[in-house]
Amino acid sequence: MRAVIVFLALLLIAAVVYAVHWVSYLPALNVSEVTVVGAEKLPPQIVQTFVESRLNDGSYRFFSQSNIFLYPKSAIEDNVVTFFPRIKSVAVSRQSLFSRTVVVTVEERHPYARWCLPAKGESADECYQMDATGFVFASADASTTPSSIFAEPYLFSGAITGEPVGQVFITGHLRGLLALLSVLKQQNGLTPLSVSVASGQDFSVDFQEGFSLKASFGADAGTLARNLKLVLGSDTLTGKVSQIEYVDLRFGNKAFFKLKGESATSTQ
Repeated sequence: MRAVIVFLALLLIAAVVYAVHWVSYLPALNVSEVTVVGAEKLPPQIVQTFVESRLNDGSYRFFSQSNIFLYPKSAIEDNVVTFFPRIKSVAVSRQSLFSRTVVVTVEERHPYARWCLPAKGESADECYQMDATGFVFASADASTTPSSIFAEPYLFSGAITGEPVGQVFITGHLRGLLALLSVLKQQNGLTPLSVSVASGQDFSVDFQEGFSLKASFGADAGTLARNLKLVLGSDTLTGKVSQIEYVDLRFGNKAFFKLKGESATSTQ
């Protein structure tokens, strides 16, 4: 009798599971349409096709992958962000309980500045678009280099090896570097043009005024700006900005500078 009861219970469970399997494939309970909202530079059709391929990849599963109650919402969101570097975030939703339309709302990254290959920064096909977090997300070809599309005219280089798209420029240091550039513009009256990262700790800022600043990550932006102002205002360099090749502030209280055609000189 016990064996019969167990058998009947298993049979009932199997029947319920099979019923759920059958119901999961009913057309009325499967996604019929995918719409994409928020795409600007990225064609919505590409994202739509990608999501549709995740809902129906051609394989047969016991439960329908495109069932409106069972479709992999979180996985699709993660996959879209991973596959499309230009997309910063994704939200997948349906408008109502039995809606068969999946709405994919995307937020694209905005070009903040350019990251370029070292020594080839002026070649448009060697540059890439970078957002304000330092994430490199797209190539910057001749049609995407006008200064009007970038929040800042800065040109960054270094610190990234291999394929740039999908990588982050100087993780952990970018905020401090941008703060320094802002202070140099507002308080020192200088115009930073480009930043080159030479190593894990050192970087160089080139100015429109014709000279460079060498500094290290971790130094306070305000302190660097004040020290640079003191060096440029010293008796030795007053009125000679156009003759300066670089000012080096990487060595604590001791500053070094080099005039064009001369040897490096230190100053306290």
